[in-house]
Amino acid sequence: DAAAAVREFRALTTTLTQIAEKVDATVTQIGPKLARFSSTGLTEFGLMASDLRDLARNLSRLTERLERDPSRFLFGGSNQGVPVR
Repeated sequence: DAAAAVREFRALTTTLTQIAEKVDATVTQIGPKLARFSSTGLTEFGLMASDLRDLARNLSRLTERLERDPSRFLFGGSNQGVPVR
């Protein structure tokens, strides 16, 4: 039936128009925030990622030293402590 198809098409176009309006409103609302994030936030995120990589490397070295010789790591080298007479 052509009349039913026209009604369905009109309902579809109405729904698509509503969706487009919601998308437009959302983009308008988050646009300035997204622009600010992309200009400064991404740089800061990159710096944070670099710092986290450095931290992970340092923790890995620390863990290796602790596993290799726990007493030396915790209490220092053999030159420290009370001298034996």
